[in-house]
Amino acid sequence: MSIGALIDANRKRAKSRLNLPLSTNNLYIVLIVTSILSAFALNQPLLLGIPVVALLVYVALVDFKSLFYCLFALIPLSFEYNFPNGLGTDLPDEPLMWLLTGVAGVYLLANLKNLSARFFLHPITLLLFLHLIWFFISTVQAQSIVFSLKFFAAKIWYVVCFYFLGYFILRTPAQRKRLFWLVLIPLLITVII
Repeated sequence: MSIGALIDANRKRAKSRLNLPLSTNNLYIVLIVTSILSAFALNQPLLLGIPVVALLVYVALVDFKSLFYCLFALIPLSFEYNFPNGLGTDLPDEPLMWLLTGVAGVYLLANLKNLSARFFLHPITLLLFLHLIWFFISTVQAQSIVFSLKFFAAKIWYVVCFYFLGYFILRTPAQRKRLFWLVLIPLLITVII
């Protein structure tokens, strides 16, 4: 099955859908070929990631629930990468969390009328808000502002991805069972390796 067919099938079954113009593989194939040629011509292997990022952004806009499940499947397979400036990140799960945090913000703003006040007034939600406020205050007063901002941002995307999106996506026992297997199988593979 081609990538375009997978995207079209995903679009049809998605409940949260945006009308995007991509309906065939042609645009994606052009993007892949262009990034490969650019990567070799400019000797920049990171350009090979452009089609992957484009596909992730597209899937996030069409059906972010699949990306949410993908995040959990990739957590056991993630590794830490340190940049030359001293900052580090976990790949590929943290970039997925960044993307999902942005998508969650758009989703929450688009569905503001459907959100229940009961969820936002729940004691755990209120404690998480207090936790984030405390970290913001600590970040403002920190000596190393760059590391503190990264730590504060990490707190935000962890809370948004694992708490808020988890609440909105994991509604039924079948969805929670699916999530369990999506974490367990890669975790077992990692343990065996």
